[in-house]
Amino acid sequence: MKNKSCCFFLLILPIIFSCKQNNSKIDQTKTDTLIAPKIIELCIDSVLVLDSAINTESYYVDIEYLRKDYPNLVSEYINDYPKANITNFDSLVKTRSAWLKNEFQKNDVIQFKSLQLFGDTIVVETTKKRFVDASFGAEIGFKKKEGKLICIKRDITWIN
Repeated sequence: MKNKSCCFFLLILPIIFSCKQNNSKIDQTKTDTLIAPKIIELCIDSVLVLDSAINTESYYVDIEYLRKDYPNLVSEYINDYPKANITNFDSLVKTRSAWLKNEFQKNDVIQFKSLQLFGDTIVVETTKKRFVDASFGAEIGFKKKEGKLICIKRDITWIN
């Protein structure tokens, strides 16, 4: 009886894994069509509005989190804004002390932390950091309506 159960399990296991792989591809395609292409730009604008008193003349954008899960959004943003100051903040902090001394003291870094879908609502978490002045976290909510994103929420979630 053990051998029959074991054989049955070994025969079913590849089928389960192949179904799971196909579902994840379908979900990713569905996810890409739900997110409006300009969401990175809209989030940056929202973060800059939240505490405009501490805005700097220029800023860096860290979209590493999005690069992994939403490569099409990142590619489109880079194509639309070829002069954008794109960075990986975590890598810079660990390896580039000259950058910290020169650039981070003068410029903000807007870092994308998460992007979640809840039906037709998208919630994005970001941070805005600067070396000496202030840092804060933000949560920005959008509702997709007739192919456009409408900002329904823009809040500072923490201040440092």
